[in-house]
Amino acid sequence: MGNRKINSAIHNPNSALNYYPSKFKKTCSIADVSKYNKDHELFLCGRLLELNDLEKRGILSDESGEIDLQFKENQTNIGEGDIVQASGYLDSKNIFLVGSFTKLVPGQVSKVNKEECSHSRWRELINNRHQQEILRFRSAFLHTSRDFFLQQGFVEMDAATLVPAAGMEPHIEPFTTHLKKPEGELKQFYLHTSPEFAMKKMLVAGFEKIFFLGHVFRNNENTEIHSQEFTMLEWYRAYEDYTTLMDDCKELVYFLKNRLKPEWSHLWRSDDLLVRDWQIRSLTTIMMSKCGLDLRRIKEKDQEELLKSIRKNGIFDGDKSWPIDDLFFLLYINLVEPELGKDLPIIIKDYPLWMASMAKRKEDDPDFVERFELYIDGIELANGFTELNDPDEQLERLRKEQKQRQALKRSQVPIDLDFIESLKAGMPPAAGIALGLDRLMMVCCGLNEIKELLTYSF
Repeated sequence: MGNRKINSAIHNPNSALNYYPSKFKKTCSIADVSKYNKDHELFLCGRLLELNDLEKRGILSDESGEIDLQFKENQTNIGEGDIVQASGYLDSKNIFLVGSFTKLVPGQVSKVNKEECSHSRWRELINNRHQQEILRFRSAFLHTSRDFFLQQGFVEMDAATLVPAAGMEPHIEPFTTHLKKPEGELKQFYLHTSPEFAMKKMLVAGFEKIFFLGHVFRNNENTEIHSQEFTMLEWYRAYEDYTTLMDDCKELVYFLKNRLKPEWSHLWRSDDLLVRDWQIRSLTTIMMSKCGLDLRRIKEKDQEELLKSIRKNGIFDGDKSWPIDDLFFLLYINLVEPELGKDLPIIIKDYPLWMASMAKRKEDDPDFVERFELYIDGIELANGFTELNDPDEQLERLRKEQKQRQALKRSQVPIDLDFIESLKAGMPPAAGIALGLDRLMMVCCGLNEIKELLTYSF
């Protein structure tokens, strides 16, 4: 069941017409061979992993498994890596006795250097049964996630990948492209970094429970838990606030565990972390306990005050020219985030106004907003809000973020004025959340790298 390197024989190109037939016979998969009587002639198709002419033996592999082959005579016109059809019978030792075979496709997997292989995901997957199993688990994970929302009456929404205005978050860099008009004019577009604007427009249109499950694109660093293209799960509830989303997160994880773990126990994490009681703590409490920072004393222009705490905690990066949130994350990423959710899942809630993003202010504490993040195993999984639906305040925040992007020398993107117009038409009170589904799969499987769950790589 381990990984095997395929050293295919080099085939004569002049005989290529003898291969690639369009008609062939396949009785069953390798996994189903044992369901047939021993005297039943079977036709199997798959890739030849091993061939030992001296012992007249080989191993055939298909999607379902592998089987040992025993040939009548030496096979000089097939090689390891070929895709073949073999006919024969299963003996009492579960060895397939080959009566005849047909080469369907000559298989050559050439040797490449490490750099070339890093952009060739199929090379990593070919005959790597464990990696293939992870991708089957991924398929079940996506299907089950959809079921969670569909069973509650949510409507799945599609969102355009190409958008005229990307998200305005200062630390997210979008991919840019151009639409060529018939007259030859080029209009700049972006690959969406999030379907957030599109989803909120659907709330305005009258939908009350909606979700999006699909790919988004961010032109940022590629790390063990980041990918420039990844799977985002976003959902929105009209007439609810962020506390409902916190419950959703917990119920989604429980739903996935109960539905998937029985069949995929060999891939599911072995501990009970995901079913322990979840913790909910305010960001203010966390920062005070972890690094002695009184977040209530820090206002938007208090770089010097924040720097005192940074230096006190032994961090010497940053200076007062840095934006306030960049200084905050020096503390947060180094001293707080790595340990969040290690003992039990944790929700960090209520962020200062200067980290508002698109969240609504707390009515009883207007210097803070109704925003939360979910952490498990030290990994940020989700970011949710009670949504800001005041068009004037939202436009002011977007303009402010636009200036921050300029100060950080990020690419300049236009404000989505259609989104502002939709808010003016009236978006009902709502809560929305973005969850990185690839990261949640990592947590459920106990994996360390996001690329293990992807069918592509960069």
